[in-house]
Amino acid sequence: MLDDSDTFYQHIPANQKILQGAITQEISDNWRVEAGFNVQQTITAGGFLNRVDQDLVDRGMYWTGTPLVNLDSDGSGKISQSEMELNSPTLNRRLSGGNRPLHQRWDARFQNVLNGTSPDVDRANPPENTALAAMMQTSLAPHIDQQTANLLALLPQGFVMDPDTMRHVQADYTAVALEKALQADLGLVYLDAVNDSNPYLKLKNQLFFDSQDQFKDSELPYYQKQDVYVIEEKFTLEKTFEELPDLLDLAVIASPNIRYTWAQIRNNTGDYDDRPDLGLPGNVRTPFDTFITPRENANFLNGGAPFSQHRRSTYAEFGFGTLVDATFWEKLNLLTGFRMDYLEGKTTDFAGVYSVTSGSIDDINARRQANDLSQRGNDFGLSHSSSLSYELPFNLRPYITYAEQSTLMDGSSITITRNTMRAGAYESAVLKEAGIKGSFFNDKLFATLAVYSQQRSTFTDDVAGAVVTSTDGEGLEFELRWAPNKDFFASFFGVFQKTVLIGNNAQWARIHGETLGFQDIVDAQGNVLYPAEAFTWGGRAEYFIEQGENIEHPGYPNTQFGFNTGYTLPFGVTLGGGFTHAAAVQSGRFQNVILPESFIVDLSITYAYKGWRVRGDVFNATDQLYFRGRNGTFAGDVLISAMQPRRFQLTLSKAF
Repeated sequence: MLDDSDTFYQHIPANQKILQGAITQEISDNWRVEAGFNVQQTITAGGFLNRVDQDLVDRGMYWTGTPLVNLDSDGSGKISQSEMELNSPTLNRRLSGGNRPLHQRWDARFQNVLNGTSPDVDRANPPENTALAAMMQTSLAPHIDQQTANLLALLPQGFVMDPDTMRHVQADYTAVALEKALQADLGLVYLDAVNDSNPYLKLKNQLFFDSQDQFKDSELPYYQKQDVYVIEEKFTLEKTFEELPDLLDLAVIASPNIRYTWAQIRNNTGDYDDRPDLGLPGNVRTPFDTFITPRENANFLNGGAPFSQHRRSTYAEFGFGTLVDATFWEKLNLLTGFRMDYLEGKTTDFAGVYSVTSGSIDDINARRQANDLSQRGNDFGLSHSSSLSYELPFNLRPYITYAEQSTLMDGSSITITRNTMRAGAYESAVLKEAGIKGSFFNDKLFATLAVYSQQRSTFTDDVAGAVVTSTDGEGLEFELRWAPNKDFFASFFGVFQKTVLIGNNAQWARIHGETLGFQDIVDAQGNVLYPAEAFTWGGRAEYFIEQGENIEHPGYPNTQFGFNTGYTLPFGVTLGGGFTHAAAVQSGRFQNVILPESFIVDLSITYAYKGWRVRGDVFNATDQLYFRGRNGTFAGDVLISAMQPRRFQLTLSKAF
């Protein structure tokens, strides 16, 4: 398959090449070999709306403008790491996880600034960055209150937007803060030997090799290069027992496996997502918001951007699992299983990378990691699940399920941090569910209702440290499907769920100026001349959220439901349609921006004749504007995606 397409979003391609093949060959009366491969290259880019406030969501109004300070002092058109540090110096020119040229973290000192007791704000000897207030447009300077002036004292000058360029304009939702390029080269080869000639005893041996060579090059900036390969050997035995009493049907599956992973990641850090001005014609990038990445130049001393992390993890996993399916009296069914996993591995963070979170901007050489740092470790994980159901009269089947599963904390790069390797690489996820299913009218009507609770952990690997976030989702879901004949069907579903953060949910989350304490600057009539958020749009501000009880996880609508139907007319035309609804939801951890509810309608018409099939689809038929927030809790309220408007698709196919 070859695909070279544009997308709804400017400068984001959809380009992929896929070649795959498979073969099945009998090698004896009982055994056959199944083998295949898949090679794929995918090229695209990332993008999202930046400078998000409630006005952008509700009225489609966007603040256009450029940063106050052009950090590209050598005129190359791109900002290097040294230019960033020298032209937007931190307080006292020191670096830490919370004090970087375009990355500031605020916790207790934030409160000290607000109440005027911060040791960083010396009235007699003001620090260099209090000059930011004087750099603001003269007409705005008298409107900057003392609280804002105190906050500016701690803010590197690269954070602040230029008041002379700020304008409130209608948003173009096809323009996005662009991540330059994402490319993945993937390869998969598998070889299976299968013996299923005996219906009561089936054997299968599976061997596969999977690899990926991919990079993400974002001039916001963030560059990441991943190289991974995995090889796994698994043997499965499935036994159905014949000579048992009539009251019992029993089947057992058992499977040992060995898996080896080699994973390497190299990256720098950044993601100053609000610097690009999406109001510029053609959604172009400028020297104000374009950064050099290590893919182009990794030499810190020669105008480049160095790698801040180079990690390799190698680990072997040994596992054994079994599953038992037992039915008593043809009514009571027990499906239960367990799995044991053992991991042993090593993680190395290689020398040569540069720290962006320690030292001084005036002593570059001291920030270079001199030696490799390694950590060996092992861990044991146990998983188990059980589901019990009973067939009642009228084809009703109530059931109850409990499961615990060990989860590897390997992140998206499939590497394991040294701290995680030392402490133990497995976390756990828990599912509790009870419900009832039923089919009626000769299986023409199907219904299911369930209540559930699921707890899980997710892993985030930030340059300043790894974070494991645990969530608890509780909800109710139902589904109805009706197909009275071959020409008509209808289905309806609903999900009502609340997801909260549990355990250690304290974390750093991205924040904008107004939440941080800056004030809008307005004229005498109350019109906003300069929004509070613009004090931080040039960089990346974060605030530490203390641990709390039952804090709702952002981005998960509490209510979702949908309907789909189709009807085939006598002359071969099928009409179809449906809708999905999602409730309003907070976009981030601070819950300052609320994304409105959505009601999306899709329609289709299909004509079939002698193997030919023509189908027309209309997606989002009512052309509703709706949004989606970022996954996870770290992004705060600052980044969202505008979803695609009404669009059409025509498909022609022939069956031979």
